[in-house]
Amino acid sequence: MPPRIPRLWALWAPPITCQQVSAQPIRTIKSIARQIKDSRFNQHPDLPLLSSSRAAAFKRKEYTLPLRSGAIATKKGMSAIYDPTTGVRTPCTLLQLDRVQVVSHKTRSKHGYWAVQIGSGFRHPSNITRPMLGHFAASKVSPKKEVVEFRVRDEKGLAPIGSMINASWFQEGQYVDTRSNCRGMGFAGVSVNAI
Repeated sequence: MPPRIPRLWALWAPPITCQQVSAQPIRTIKSIARQIKDSRFNQHPDLPLLSSSRAAAFKRKEYTLPLRSGAIATKKGMSAIYDPTTGVRTPCTLLQLDRVQVVSHKTRSKHGYWAVQIGSGFRHPSNITRPMLGHFAASKVSPKKEVVEFRVRDEKGLAPIGSMINASWFQEGQYVDTRSNCRGMGFAGVSVNAI
């Protein structure tokens, strides 16, 4: 239970003195917001204004989209390459391109962007839905296990439908961006018993 204040203390009040309030301007939310808005990083007279049209968005993405599509690969294992002159060991990943083929295109006039749809592997026609079978039949391509879409910059990056993508699609020494689907193992690993 909280302590009670005696009644005599409640009747006694200390003398209050009025002090002079300094004549400083009172800062309001509007004055603070105005200062923040004026000093933002995108408010500079030399910067061009961004427009919100679809054509302007494509113009901004022009430099980030790749010129041509990628490929779908399956990891088969790890190996190493030894430099014959220095003897330095370089680890490398072995990837398999399993019947990678262009399935269809996405065009800017019909779909709103440029993209190449690529399929990999093989799946029996009895294990695929009818809409997907119709999609593969329209392209005259065998049913694929995986289908992935790669966005490209413009129509020059669209490979012909039905063309195969193999290891010659890449050049020796070329840097590539990789993405993978993998199983998470959590904290699983080697357990060490200390004695």
